[in-house]
Amino acid sequence: MEKLGIYCRVSSKGQENDGTSIDYQLKKGSEISKKLGMKSVIFNEGGKTSWSSNINTRPELIRMLNDIESKRIKHLWVWSMDRLGRNSDSWYSILKILMNWKVNVYIGESTNSSDFGNLTDRLTIQILTLISTYDNELRRTRMMFGKMESLKKGQTFIGGTKTFGYDVDENKRLIPNQSEKKIIKKMFEMYRNGKSTTDIQVMLNSSEHKPKRSKRGWNIGSIQKMLHNQIYIGKQVWNWKEKEPDESYTIVETIEINTPKLISKKLYNDVQKRLKKYQIHNQYDTKLTSLLKGLLVCNHCGFKLNHRFKNGQKPKYYCVYNERKWKENNNKELKKKKTCNMGKSLIMEQSNEIVWNEFLYSFSNSKWIREQFKEEKYVSIKNKEDKEIKSLLQSFRVKKTKLTNTKNSLIDSLVEVEIKKSMGGFELEIVYERILEKVNKQISETIIKIDEIDNEISVLNNSFKFIDWVKEMGSDIEKMNKWSFEKKKDKLNKFLSSIEVSYSSKTDKHNLMFNFKLPIVDDILIWNDKTDKKKGYQIKNGKKSKRILFKNDYTHTIKVNKKKLLKIMLELKSKEMSYSEISDYLNQEKLKSLRGNSWTRQLVRKYFINIDLDLQIKKKRILNVI
Repeated sequence: MEKLGIYCRVSSKGQENDGTSIDYQLKKGSEISKKLGMKSVIFNEGGKTSWSSNINTRPELIRMLNDIESKRIKHLWVWSMDRLGRNSDSWYSILKILMNWKVNVYIGESTNSSDFGNLTDRLTIQILTLISTYDNELRRTRMMFGKMESLKKGQTFIGGTKTFGYDVDENKRLIPNQSEKKIIKKMFEMYRNGKSTTDIQVMLNSSEHKPKRSKRGWNIGSIQKMLHNQIYIGKQVWNWKEKEPDESYTIVETIEINTPKLISKKLYNDVQKRLKKYQIHNQYDTKLTSLLKGLLVCNHCGFKLNHRFKNGQKPKYYCVYNERKWKENNNKELKKKKTCNMGKSLIMEQSNEIVWNEFLYSFSNSKWIREQFKEEKYVSIKNKEDKEIKSLLQSFRVKKTKLTNTKNSLIDSLVEVEIKKSMGGFELEIVYERILEKVNKQISETIIKIDEIDNEISVLNNSFKFIDWVKEMGSDIEKMNKWSFEKKKDKLNKFLSSIEVSYSSKTDKHNLMFNFKLPIVDDILIWNDKTDKKKGYQIKNGKKSKRILFKNDYTHTIKVNKKKLLKIMLELKSKEMSYSEISDYLNQEKLKSLRGNSWTRQLVRKYFINIDLDLQIKKKRILNVI
């Protein structure tokens, strides 16, 4: 029986309710498969935007394209073509695969397919896709322009969920909600008078007022945002943002909106002064990020683990059960769980290292991942004609030139910032630091893109030579260890749905259960004929989960970091660098000492003296044994 691939995706909450939800798409796809007399194969992507994301962030799409290229699927159904992709780059990549393999595509409720093997159908689909993309962009631009004009004419409600403390009149203007206004004033007065955000949380949850979104009651993060919100003293800013090709945003228009005041400016400023004192210690602050927050889930009570940063203490991941005990009377699920057995928090640095290493091990040993790497990097390139490869090389060289120019411009900007700083051009140190951080980040990102293009050029230059793709993949995996924090976090979230954490007081160990989105753990490569490997192979799915045990060890990270530092310092010393040059290099690479200090010539010298002492002690021990 022929198979019909059914690809389903929604990109917003609105689409869950406007008749194009996942369930609706699944229902319609199944109806079409029955009418056509085909067996349906479901590819359920869930909620993923096709506008900002690329193919690599959509695992179900990758699986479907893989089945098409493996000739397992010849027919495909989608509710509309923009379910596959609206972003030009990703759409053309998908379109090329559909055309190359002459896939029959069924759209919506029609049982008549668009044949990608037919030139007329191919042209029609491409034209319709371009029109759809243009229509989406035009509709959004008109919407943003209309909102901007309305705000300029006096509208004060910018859309979305209305802010607590306000109602919206028929002219879309914010007006005070008198009952909520009293609560807002009480919140600010409580915090100014020394009460904690937890005290405010208890007050709100015992009142008749409920949060706009959460069904579990008021949370600390929302309360802190409210205490920071300038809307309550009559200030609100609306920005029209547009995304650039490099993932940055450009502000097209900024409008300052005057809103009705709910509290005095003095009361607001008093609260800000107190908030500023505790800003560093606030584990709920959304500006504080960690590698595993959002992935770690307590297996005892089901809550997601939070992170905690406190001066004088090591950063940790901890269970939030004790912070939510007050909900027991209102939460039936929580009431069933009398207590939580997570008796010990996770040391952040050690946990990050262990999770990343285990993830890389599974990732690099997966046969499916290796096959995707091989297909993506080499097979497609090896089959290209020489003319097309030359065209690609030229395109990459142009991109590299542009990126190099961008990098040089950023470096010039960095020099200008330093000159301005030396001349006292910044009134606030924090402004200088943020500009410096932003420019350095842009330089690092640009250098990474240049390295990626260099790698592509190298692959193209060697496309007709023998390729040891296993070795190449190993090289890429090695580079992943040097990735930035953001890239590592993004990679983990692409392949892991959660990491369940439990703790045993008997063994004093944590149990981590990795839950992967794809069955890549211990998958197997099976040859069609072991005696004749030219007949190809198949990959049998593995498991979606993996379990590891480890013990919190406060000295573990110190030992690991010490080894890393000593290795780097010994390599630099072998290059005949002086103590001063070594300290400058370490500071430039933002490597801190074991106590978190910056490096000096004396500190480097002290480390080398300690190395010599350790060697002498080891020699004495050996001689004593002899």
